[in-house]
Amino acid sequence: MAYLVQPQREARRAVEERLLDWLMQPHAGHIPVMLEDILHRPEWHRDAACRGSGASGFVKSTGGAYGATRQECARCPVRQECLDFALADESIVGLWGGTSDAERREMRRRAVA
Repeated sequence: MAYLVQPQREARRAVEERLLDWLMQPHAGHIPVMLEDILHRPEWHRDAACRGSGASGFVKSTGGAYGATRQECARCPVRQECLDFALADESIVGLWGGTSDAERREMRRRAVA
């Protein structure tokens, strides 16, 4: 899944450039790269109630119901961070921060109006 917002895209490019530099110039020495740099996941993901749940409950076909998944979002300690993350990137699909794609599109539309 591609959940990258602009600052994360820039961070990803920076990591890729560092890795490319290292690959092209092995004599340059050790360049520490953390697993988190490679995965490009924000720190708040660690505290998400859905962590480890898998995507099936959060990505539904058109008209799919989220029911129990929304309940999980409602008790999540990082729900607002999750919602902000999804609002920042229109390409994100599924339930994020307790909202569906359609609900976020409406939120963006209202914010512009």
